[in-house]
Amino acid sequence: MSFRPPRPQSVADRPPLAPVLALAVVALLVIGVLPAALHAQESGVVAAADVTSGDVSLLDTTCWGVAARMSMGGQVHQLSPAPGGSRAYVAHSVRPPATTSGPEAGRGPAPPPGDGERAAEVGAVTVLDLAGRRTAGRFYLGRTGAITDVWSGHEGSRIWVAAERNGRVLTLEAATGELLMQWTIGESSPQSGAVSRDDRYLFVTNREAGTLTVIDRVTVAANTVPLDRGVGSVAVGPEGAAWVADRDGDRLWIVDGRTEEILGEMPSGGSVPVQLQRRPGAGEVWALHAGSGDLQIFDAGRRERVGGVELPGRPRALRFSPDGRRALVTVPDPGLVVTVDAARRRVVDAARVPLKPGALGWFSCPEGRCGSPAARWRKGGTGLPGEHWSKAELVGDLWCGG
Repeated sequence: MSFRPPRPQSVADRPPLAPVLALAVVALLVIGVLPAALHAQESGVVAAADVTSGDVSLLDTTCWGVAARMSMGGQVHQLSPAPGGSRAYVAHSVRPPATTSGPEAGRGPAPPPGDGERAAEVGAVTVLDLAGRRTAGRFYLGRTGAITDVWSGHEGSRIWVAAERNGRVLTLEAATGELLMQWTIGESSPQSGAVSRDDRYLFVTNREAGTLTVIDRVTVAANTVPLDRGVGSVAVGPEGAAWVADRDGDRLWIVDGRTEEILGEMPSGGSVPVQLQRRPGAGEVWALHAGSGDLQIFDAGRRERVGGVELPGRPRALRFSPDGRRALVTVPDPGLVVTVDAARRRVVDAARVPLKPGALGWFSCPEGRCGSPAARWRKGGTGLPGEHWSKAELVGDLWCGG
């Protein structure tokens, strides 16, 4: 029997609604009651990690079907795009072969089968080619514990990973995975990392220690700023300062990267801020809240909240399109990818997807469908109506309707 999830419905543009009514509209959109409208999403590929399976699925944004599904071989911890968006880095746990490549290649045998605790300590970074819909490489990092975050430099030649074991931050060559430098920022696990726009300063939070570590890559100094035990996500604002979220206290700190001075502290505007992101092309920092189910928007120059967006369910991850016009938000239950018009600050689409999406990366295709000619999307042969797709078509043979 074919699996036929309903085709995602879109919300037509309409005047701003009160928060309660906005939530009702989103709920109607999710269950498919509202009429179809012009789809709000430009063509592209989204890489979304399934929070339950350890797989990463590549989704065609024109119909939100799965074009490819790749197993990471273990729990996925984070997914981060490279500059330009055509590649993405997946931080995960894995049981590697006895002979591997990367910073700790050949350092000890692979964990024996069934040794779940030891296997989970082996960290890896898998490189995804989003345009080509394939994996482009994997770097084995040895017994690092969970890789809690991975992020890329703006010029593209370096990536950094935060490793749970011994509280390490690793600098890797992006092309080869070669270990170039490492810092120890505490005995407990680092949580989140970001890099300044000139790639000089690294900002890494440590939840258990309640600190922000500022690493100067020129002087190789690593200085610690004490904050609080609720410290979590960190992002670099357009003015160059680090914005840090307090998950437990529902507040934000702003820290100067050069002086490590705390420039300000304010309420986050919601409950349980799980992710911060700078909006490209705008002087804004956005805070995603899992507890209150919303986005709160801050003017980075004035350091004040200037708006918000209500979301369905408990959101997990936030990612902007490269031009900053759109934002995507994942909601693992009931399995949604929500599209937000960033300029108008409103939900314009909520698409059901056949997974529980968590971390994500986004590649927009300026010339239409992505991939080489041999890998382009093909119309399915089942003759299904435009509002459905079949199970056989979910992987590799998409049909987006007429």
